[in-house]
Amino acid sequence: MKKHDLKDDIGYWLNRLRMQVHHGFEVRLEAYDVSIAQWCILLALYNESAASITELSKFIEVDKASISRVVERLLTKELVTHQAGNDRRSGHVQLTQKGRELIPFLIQAAQENEQQFFGGLTSQEREQFRHLFHKLFLNLSSIQMSGWLINVKENDDV
Repeated sequence: MKKHDLKDDIGYWLNRLRMQVHHGFEVRLEAYDVSIAQWCILLALYNESAASITELSKFIEVDKASISRVVERLLTKELVTHQAGNDRRSGHVQLTQKGRELIPFLIQAAQENEQQFFGGLTSQEREQFRHLFHKLFLNLSSIQMSGWLINVKENDDV
């Protein structure tokens, strides 16, 4: 049987790429005491103005318990408010004034991270990459929906 070189494996390269992009963004967000999981929720609320835990869970595609934990951290930092409903996961979460004022800085950090990621590519190559990445994602999503792939959760909150 022919040897399989790890460095010929697309999963190896995708994981290395993900780790570098993720780490670069974590470092940028540390300056604002915000995690990537918190960033996802803050941006969703910025774009939607208010949302329930369930809506955030569906939008970000993370389980409600994880969203609730991240929202608790954001409440502690006074970046969001939570108007309770009948139970802990109902009601609406929305940005505070402090949260709204922070968003432009976080968006800039995200744009800087993306610029670093795409730095060596032309605008045409960037679009081509986005198109192919999206196409591959949709392909794998349809395979998962048909039950061919096993959904593996990471230990990340989001």
